[in-house]
Amino acid sequence: MMSESKPALPAESLWTVRETARYLNVSTSWVYRHTETGEIPHAKLGGSIRYLPARVREYAERLAAPLPPGVIAFPKR
Repeated sequence: MMSESKPALPAESLWTVRETARYLNVSTSWVYRHTETGEIPHAKLGGSIRYLPARVREYAERLAAPLPPGVIAFPKR
């Protein structure tokens, strides 16, 4: 009897808002706010919001990246 093979699960499971906030060292309200604007990559599964850890790490790396010479960052209002 042959069994159907199932696709492999990702090595890491999706993160919740709380886990994402813990990784970024911010509040959950900060994560929700930046999720609503589309700034943080996320997926909506039913009524839940989930985050792919690799995408959150990439997002954090972009935030920490130095600005090119001559570029001045102004805070968002």
